[in-house]
Amino acid sequence: HGTAQKRDNIIYYAMYHPAAALHQQSLRQAIEADMLKIPSLLAEAEAIAEAKPQPQQLTMFEV
Repeated sequence: HGTAQKRDNIIYYAMYHPAAALHQQSLRQAIEADMLKIPSLLAEAEAIAEAKPQPQQLTMFEV
């Protein structure tokens, strides 16, 4: 849990379901820490998406 992996341009972030803290109080801190990482993961993903060069439309005939 709490680790991000990138595969095929998708970021996967495995973490405990929040309801797990209701059944096991010992997981609460881990779940909170995992949730606090989400904004930085989203910001990182946006930065990567913005950094990609945009494709250029080619013409059929050179002018």
